[in-house]
Amino acid sequence: MASLSILASARVHGADSADCAGVVLDENGVPIAATKITLQSSGGQTFRVETDGAGRFLLNNVSVGDYQVEARKEGFFVLSGQTVTLRPGPNDIHLTLNHAEEMHEQVQVTAAPNQIDTQD
Repeated sequence: MASLSILASARVHGADSADCAGVVLDENGVPIAATKITLQSSGGQTFRVETDGAGRFLLNNVSVGDYQVEARKEGFFVLSGQTVTLRPGPNDIHLTLNHAEEMHEQVQVTAAPNQIDTQD
């Protein structure tokens, strides 16, 4: 499971333009470097960026509107299918990715051998 939050603050900016700054953290609050972030509009416009060593990313002069967000990093569950609305000016996005966990189970099967009836 992954989560997303977005904060918008007012600042003089182009009416059709937004800045999108954010951070990607794991479920323990630790920044995740080299996470691939994709924002895609319903019109097909796509913006891609990768987080720095502190888990931060920045996209400048992005068109305002609704975007599907995807965040990918090996070893973590993919965040996808969430929508953010970018408004004119600065927008802050906080993404949380959860570590992918491998489930290992061991099953032991024991069976008694079939008995053969030797008396007829």
